[in-house]
Amino acid sequence: MTRPLVLVLMVFVLIGCAGKNSDISEPEKMMGDFFGVYGQSGPSKALKELLSKNEYITPATIDSVSVQMERLISNLGEYHGYEKVSESTYGKSISHLTYVVKYTRQPLRLNFNFYQPADKWIIHNFTYETNFLNELDETNRAVQLKENR
Repeated sequence: MTRPLVLVLMVFVLIGCAGKNSDISEPEKMMGDFFGVYGQSGPSKALKELLSKNEYITPATIDSVSVQMERLISNLGEYHGYEKVSESTYGKSISHLTYVVKYTRQPLRLNFNFYQPADKWIIHNFTYETNFLNELDETNRAVQLKENR
């Protein structure tokens, strides 16, 4: 292949890759950064970085949430990654993202609410839970009922 042809092909590949990233929402990009830190430095540091971007969340609250989550995670075993479960919006300025974080002993569900009051997205609320698998059991039971078929 000639150099100009290789160069043209590389440009098309880069343009194609750039177009795919534009489909990712800003909150999801923020979550990519969050999970990058989560995998490298642990959940406490990731939470502190994310929550500190909201000026209305006090440092004491951030520290408290980080410590509570670290205590919970210390019992879950080894970290094996994460999966995005859902993303939903409420209008153009509210986004809810749910992730499952995989640990050896059991999964952890993380829920993030983002809000865009003006030109910048901020984390508005964050929750985590381990007992969410009961919801799947309940959903499956309802589907199994004769009247629900």
